[in-house]
Amino acid sequence: MATSNTVTPAAWLNDTSAAPCPAWCDGGHKENDHPEDRMHYSPRLLEFRPILLDPYFYHQRKDGSGLYDHGEWSLSVFTEQKWRDREATIVIEPDIMRGPVGEGLRLTVDEARKVRRALSRALNLAAPKAKAERRPRLEVVEQAS
Repeated sequence: MATSNTVTPAAWLNDTSAAPCPAWCDGGHKENDHPEDRMHYSPRLLEFRPILLDPYFYHQRKDGSGLYDHGEWSLSVFTEQKWRDREATIVIEPDIMRGPVGEGLRLTVDEARKVRRALSRALNLAAPKAKAERRPRLEVVEQAS
């Protein structure tokens, strides 16, 4: 008798109020996913350690000792969509314990486009200019007699 290797999708994906699983979703949905955990996630699109921020997070232990734990963190960019949302969300967040920059950013697609345009303008302003585009140097002329 042949066995089937097909994976049965979680029943909550068949709910008529649920958004269908997008093509970019990594899957991994389980039958017992808590309703707050029922989401579609893309792979990490970018993950890096910003060099201008402290590379470590610090948090006080919850055991009442007054001691702190620390560790490295990195910033991640990915897409998520809650199971009943009709539109995806663009997420920029620290990946370890929500890190020193708080909860991160969750942006609508339209908001992410606005941020992309603003970042593009900022990059254009900050990028080194080609020699021909630089402000011309003052011309030095001989002193008049």
